[in-house]
Amino acid sequence: YWGNGFRPDDQPDIQRGVWICAELMLKHNTPGTDDGEQAFWVDGQLRGHWQGINWRTRSELQANAFTLESYVTDRWTKQKTNIVYFDGVVIAKSYIGPAGTSGG
Repeated sequence: YWGNGFRPDDQPDIQRGVWICAELMLKHNTPGTDDGEQAFWVDGQLRGHWQGINWRTRSELQANAFTLESYVTDRWTKQKTNIVYFDGVVIAKSYIGPAGTSGG
């Protein structure tokens, strides 16, 4: 558990009806040390980076699943229908960046 939200107050909203490149990074911690990390980017712009996370207690524990989900509640939107499309999904060991940029 690392809080209820990963959005700093000064973040711009993600525009409805526009494709975006969303990227997430997770770095395992060294067991016994709070040196794990999580970060995310939207269209190549770093939107959040958290350090000092203790994800695991033993080296045998590894991230073993990746799921694509969209969390929408009436707290975030008043739309009756919310649709999210996923395309071009990639899992990598280093930062890639949005397609067509110098980072990727």
